[in-house]
Order: sequence, then structure tokens, then C-alpha cells
Amino acid sequence: MLRTTDEGRSWRSSDTPIASSASSGIATVAFRDDLHGVAMGGNIAKPDTFTMNVAVTSDGGVTWEEGTPVPFPGAVYGSAYSLDNGRSALVAVGPKGAAISWDDARTWTLFDTGNYWSVGMGKNGRGWLVGPGGKIIRLDQPIAP
Repeated sequence: MLRTTDEGRSWRSSDTPIASSASSGIATVAFRDDLHGVAMGGNIAKPDTFTMNVAVTSDGGVTWEEGTPVPFPGAVYGSAYSLDNGRSALVAVGPKGAAISWDDARTWTLFDTGNYWSVGMGKNGRGWLVGPGGKIIRLDQPIAP
């Protein structure tokens, strides 16, 4: 993982616990503030396998630790935070489902088993999930469980 603190003039690398190979690695990164974020991905060659596919940081990406894997098999393709009044919800999507976490990827709730490629979130748990064949899903998920 590469990070910059000077608008791209210099870069530093950090190791993550997500395996990297020709078919695996990090596919998405999301931060809820300057310090707290997630990196997610996995192995696209193993769509039916549960793997360690979530890394978390609480120091702005200087260090990364294993997070709790999402509750669907395969890789995570997209992730996004929704923020409201100091509370947050994190949504992760992939070809085997969509899940939400209200505690920075410590626990997850699976809410769909469809095929999704990306997610964008706004305030108050509102967002959009997109997938193959022009699929677009509107999400209205409350911030708190």
C-alpha cells in the first residue's frame, strides 16, 4: 500500500495482510476520517472461497492489521463509508454479495447475495450498488443497527 501526506510529492509504502499475486490483492480502499480506514480485496480466481480479504488501519495507513473477513465468499470489489453525526456504516460488495459493518469491519451483516462491482455511499446510509448487465440498486440503510 502506498500513502502520501504531501499531496503526492513523496510516497511511503506499508505492508498489508491481504495476499498479493497475479489474481489477488487489494481492490478497494475507504476511509471514514483521516486515520480510520479499510483496504479490501481477495482472490478473484477463487470466487467460492472465504479468504482474509479485509485490512484495517487506525493511523492513517501507516500500519494495517487483519480485519474480519466479509460474510460472502470471493473477493471484495468495492467499499464505501456513509457518515452521519459522528456515526458510520461501511458497505462492502463483490460478485457474491453485499454486507454492512457499523464498527469498522469488526463485525458484518450480509444483506444481499447478488453480484455487485462497486458501491457509492452518501449521508444517512443512502447509496448505490452497481453490477453486471446495467444493474443499479438504491440503498437506504440506517447508519445505526
